[in-house]
Amino acid sequence: MALHPDFPDSPHAILTPGVRWFPADEALRETSMEKLMPPLVAQLRKKVKEFRDSGYVGATDTSKSLLNWWFKERHLLPRTDGSMAPFAYYFAQRESLETIVYLYDVAGARDKYDLMRFDAGGTVSAGLFDENWRRYVVKMATGSGKTKVMSLVLAWSFFHKLYEPDSELSRNFLLITPNIIVLDRIYKDFQGLRIFFKDPVLPDNGFNGRNWRDDFQLTLHKQDEVNVTRPTGNIFLTNIHRIYSGEDIPPSPDDENSMDYFLGKRPTGATTDSKVDLGMIVRDIDELMILNDEAHHIHDARLAWFKSIEDIHNRLLQKGGVLSLQVDVTATPKHNNGAIFVQTVADYPLVEAIWQNVVKHPVLPDTASRTKLREQQSAKFTERYADYLDLGVIEWRKAYAEHEKLGKRAILFVMTDDTKNCDEVAEHLENRYPELAGAVLTIHTKNNGEVSEAQSGKKKDELERLRKQANDIDDDKSPYKAIVSVIMLKEGWDVRNVTTIVGLRAYSAKSNILPEQTLGRGLRLKTVMEILKKALNELTVRDKGDAEIKDSINLRRTRPFMVNDQGYLVPKKSVFNRAIGDSRFELEFADFPERCDDVVSWAKNYFAVHFKLDYVNADGDISNYYPDFIVKLTDGRVMIVETKGQEDLDVPHKMARLAQWCDDMNAVVSGTEYKFVFAGDGEFEKYRPGSFFELLELHRKYKPG
Repeated sequence: MALHPDFPDSPHAILTPGVRWFPADEALRETSMEKLMPPLVAQLRKKVKEFRDSGYVGATDTSKSLLNWWFKERHLLPRTDGSMAPFAYYFAQRESLETIVYLYDVAGARDKYDLMRFDAGGTVSAGLFDENWRRYVVKMATGSGKTKVMSLVLAWSFFHKLYEPDSELSRNFLLITPNIIVLDRIYKDFQGLRIFFKDPVLPDNGFNGRNWRDDFQLTLHKQDEVNVTRPTGNIFLTNIHRIYSGEDIPPSPDDENSMDYFLGKRPTGATTDSKVDLGMIVRDIDELMILNDEAHHIHDARLAWFKSIEDIHNRLLQKGGVLSLQVDVTATPKHNNGAIFVQTVADYPLVEAIWQNVVKHPVLPDTASRTKLREQQSAKFTERYADYLDLGVIEWRKAYAEHEKLGKRAILFVMTDDTKNCDEVAEHLENRYPELAGAVLTIHTKNNGEVSEAQSGKKKDELERLRKQANDIDDDKSPYKAIVSVIMLKEGWDVRNVTTIVGLRAYSAKSNILPEQTLGRGLRLKTVMEILKKALNELTVRDKGDAEIKDSINLRRTRPFMVNDQGYLVPKKSVFNRAIGDSRFELEFADFPERCDDVVSWAKNYFAVHFKLDYVNADGDISNYYPDFIVKLTDGRVMIVETKGQEDLDVPHKMARLAQWCDDMNAVVSGTEYKFVFAGDGEFEKYRPGSFFELLELHRKYKPG
């Protein structure tokens, strides 16, 4: 089950259907791939590749504009230090959007019968679909960016409905999460419509003749704070338990908690649950799209989640409309028996995500360690699993030592089978291991993954504090080093610092939990890979021998390019007809070489020039650095100039890299000397040099680092 030898390392590389992973030997790729994959995916990958290669022929103008903006335009996003960094969506995210657009615009897939056309194996029947509305399922490994996909789908639907006269999509959205944990995470991204402006979701005004940003008018309504103020332009973000369509849903033996089915409903006591009639949401609107995060819960037409969505669709039918589209995103679109949802239209499996470093690389204890593990015969839970807990702590200690070097904390996570054993394990860890004394967070959860009031015996305000502690576990100020819980990693809990997972419960259908779900939560990429990244980056950008010139840049051969409409000056000593300033000081400095008698020529280093240097920034990332100006002096020297209004942490790293580049150039190029100069706003304003030679003296006096 190895990956294809041509499978690329980069998550941005376009994946052709022939190199995708499938769960069998390579020899069976041609004959059995379509039988071993989600039944619609193999054919759809081929169709979507044709759609992509054609330049999106068949898509509406709106869809084509958005796909080109998202995946073909170059994007630069601001970093926290004020610098700009390139951004591109992962191919998995791109393929998901291309597939959805292809199905809607080109294939016209309205229902299950339209989707069945893509079943090459002939195994899909209409009876495998429960819904009678348009529903697409996207399978993406946990940590590979499902939230970004939801933001893109939402924007696409909004603009499609706004700009395309015959569009059946929607400008109202019901974004459903399975529990309060996921809701909190999604709310951080969608609050103030942050994700749409932080990421390049919205095209610039004027792109392909549309005022995208001005026209994107949406209001976010969270949880019970649902107040429809206008017929369109609403995002309803809610936990599924808040929108059940009343108390009339009969209990099922397949419910997450089947006690109500067998014993009857219990009296309602103290609870943090709240329910809102679906009519409150749909009464005043005529169009709606549903986006489901962690959507593997919708696996049975008898469950309340499915019936709630069905009720929405039926109410819209009564008003002459339909549910425009349901898009489900999940890492595990599987029924309890392991069968995958037939509605799955795109698939980015965990194996591919791990290979492309989108998520952490799971490491099992070595064979020698595993052979020593014994489940002891004891009624006491911690005695029975003492070997497992001890090995977990040993492995966690190794990770903790490595993380300390980066100023980070490694988190040990222990998952138990019930709350009694949860408390016992927490006490065991604190008493047996001195470094964990007072540093273990115990969290009791209900079957749906929410923090439990009944099982923990805590009051609501205490629960809110506990939930905040759980959500802030990655914060450097958090006192916790270990977490013990019952299925807390089941849904969407983004604890990126989790490095060691000890699972002391069975993975079975009865537990309603899959191994991919638990491991996926702990595989979200951040700090384990940071250690490796830092070490590799230091080795990558390091002088290992003589420099070699493989190409050169001729400014006069730069292809024509467009720039933003902003402040500029018309130079006389530059090959470019305008000098654009990205800041006030940069524009002011651009006038300086024009006035210097010791300057022969100069140029602003635009992206179109392609003069960039790779370097290791302050965060330990390999990044690209574009120096600001190139200046040729009367004595023949070529000066590379970096300007800064406010010095940031990356400046010394950039200057060190630039110094190295100049040394390398001087070692292999004869007749021209290369030097660099740093022009800081403060010194430049204070001393006002009259020549470039004076600026060099200031640089020697005030150079950073």
